[in-house]
Amino acid sequence: MENHDVPRSISAFGNDSFAYRTISGKALAMSFMLLQGTPFIYQGQEIGMINNQFESIEQVDAVDSRNLYESLIETGATVEEAMQVISGTTRDNARIPMQWDASTFAGFSVKNRG
Repeated sequence: MENHDVPRSISAFGNDSFAYRTISGKALAMSFMLLQGTPFIYQGQEIGMINNQFESIEQVDAVDSRNLYESLIETGATVEEAMQVISGTTRDNARIPMQWDASTFAGFSVKNRG
């Protein structure tokens, strides 16, 4: 369900709003564990990490996402519309730091990424 190239599964297949995040994560985990084969839990999946909301294209590292952004802007999308698409599809969602705790920057760093 997750790897280093796809958005977080709760955001992609469930509902990542605060009210439904936990129940969506549990439902996805249950269905994942019932599939044939050996389940592989990707970093962050075990704590129900969700997609990051990127505020500007400068926060995005993935070249394909930057190219998509430029294409969306060229075809008439607003910056807000383009960033909404990018935030939901970029592989950078799976590459944000592990959320160690609920403090600023998830306890991973004291410096903002962008």
